[in-house]
Amino acid sequence: MADRPKPTGSQLGMIIAGAVVGAVVSYGILGVGGAIGGGIIGLGAALGGMPYFKAVQEWQKNQE
Repeated sequence: MADRPKPTGSQLGMIIAGAVVGAVVSYGILGVGGAIGGGIIGLGAALGGMPYFKAVQEWQKNQE
């Protein structure tokens, strides 16, 4: 059985970019921190991670 795919450079870049955009929105634009700011950063990272999530889903589908 093959190992789960690792994120490519572009997928990793999108995750990081999503987190950075979330940080800019939460701290720079909205001026919030704490749990709300962390939630916005996490949401940005999750949205940036969607291409990697889809790649893992495709890999899992091909394993069956």
